Amino acid sequence: GAAPDLIDGANGVLVECTAQAMGEGLIRMVSEPENEWLVRSRAARRTAQDHDQRHSAAKFEAALMDIFERGSSSSLSA
Repeated sequence: GAAPDLIDGANGVLVECTAQAMGEGLIRMVSEPENEWLVRSRAARRTAQDHDQRHSAAKFEAALMDIFERGSSSSLSA
C-alpha cells in the first residue's frame, strides 16, 4: 500500500501487522509527551487532508490538464 510513502515518522508510526507490534507502537505513541503527541497528531491530520479523495482527484486533474495544455501548445508551434 501507500502507507510507507505517506507515514514519515513525524505524522505516524509504521509497525508490523502483528498484535504485539501494534500494541508496542500504541504504547510508544501514548507515552510521548503531550506536545510531541499534538505535533504528530496535527501532522497526521495534514497528511490525511492532503491525500483525501477530492484533493487527490483535483491534483490528478490538474496534472492531466497541464499535460493536455503542453501537448496542445506543442502542436500549435509545429
